[in-house]
Amino acid sequence: MRSLLLLLIIMIVTPTALLLPHLGALVWTWLSIMNPHRLSWGFTYDMPFVMIIASVTLTAWFMSREPKLPPSRALMWLALWFTVHMTITTFTALHPEHSWPLWDRRIKTMVLFFVVATLINSKVRMQAMLWIIAISLGYFGANGVAETLSSGGKNYLEGPPNTMISDNNHIALTLTMLLPVLNYLRTTSSIKLVRVAVTVVIAFCLIAVITSYSRGALIGLAVGIIAFFRRARGRFLLLTMVSAVGLITISLMPGKWHERVMTMQSVDSVTEDKSFSGRMDAWTVSWKVASARPLVGAGFSGIEIAQTYQKYIPDWDRPGRAAHSIYFQVLGDHGFIGLGLFVAMLLCTWLHLRRTMARTRETPDEWSHQLAKMLEVTLVIFAVGGAALSMAYHDFILIIMTISMNLDLVTARLAGEEKTQFVAQNHEYRPQTQ
Repeated sequence: MRSLLLLLIIMIVTPTALLLPHLGALVWTWLSIMNPHRLSWGFTYDMPFVMIIASVTLTAWFMSREPKLPPSRALMWLALWFTVHMTITTFTALHPEHSWPLWDRRIKTMVLFFVVATLINSKVRMQAMLWIIAISLGYFGANGVAETLSSGGKNYLEGPPNTMISDNNHIALTLTMLLPVLNYLRTTSSIKLVRVAVTVVIAFCLIAVITSYSRGALIGLAVGIIAFFRRARGRFLLLTMVSAVGLITISLMPGKWHERVMTMQSVDSVTEDKSFSGRMDAWTVSWKVASARPLVGAGFSGIEIAQTYQKYIPDWDRPGRAAHSIYFQVLGDHGFIGLGLFVAMLLCTWLHLRRTMARTRETPDEWSHQLAKMLEVTLVIFAVGGAALSMAYHDFILIIMTISMNLDLVTARLAGEEKTQFVAQNHEYRPQTQ
């Protein structure tokens, strides 16, 4: 049934995307972030829906009157440089047989990045993109709560299989990053039923994150709450809701959840934890690889191969490990140049958001001001929570980057139009006389 429904949806939206390429970009994002075909468990499980929609969208885009190039901004040039650099590091990879398949995935993600940056360039389109993200990821929050309740808190939160968010840690941090986006949609909706529905989804996502057994996501949640309550409207009402949901959820969790969380209570307990010890090994290998190959690193997942560990940790006799940090992941994969480009992209995104907030400070209730504040919280959650997880190339954060840039450009354009209008209304033309 799921397969038939998904196939029907694709058959309906594909012709529409030929006429409206920005709709194709929205569907492309939905397929990339939610991976609905991986939830079908039928004949559509391995169907190349993303490739089909991507091909249709690109064809429609080139045939349309839409802009053919993304805005010429620092973020776009850094992203282009990062894309080229990832290709170079794949050519020089320590284990190309592992790196090239991952390069293929990442390049497709970067193509989506540039398409979204070019086509999702107005308030209506950005709102539509945010709703696509909210629905796509909010589903996993609701589903996670259902799994938790049915298992008495014993089951781990999981994303769709064979995707970037299949791991409980990754889907948990993704839902944490989603919370500010959901709050923006809640506060700016004029329909009461929508506000109530989004509030329920926020509660579901919060429960799903807490019950995920992911300590990295809990760190991101804690930092996000601090950042959130410095910026959000109606913060005290939300604080009450978050506190109530959090305390009730924690009180109902089984003993093994409390044991896992208690490993973060002190420096000694953290350093004694085997998981943290494994992270230290991964970070050490990433640093040593980057020090030996500062320009190119090991290539995609080169630091996750056992042979790489054996080279830099001589007595290593176990399988390789993931980097468990967005920063060490990029450092190990692409060297210091790659890490510099990645951090610069994050900083550019933050600057776009700060400019938007500064420009709209006189109208704090303006949608753009509220969106910029919430996207900044999402960025903070990713930057801090991601320090303990390997999800540097996540579609979600790349989409947030493009929306942040275009939000800055849209508000700048509107501010310029308002200034021109003001000047025209308050200055009559007087011809010069000799």
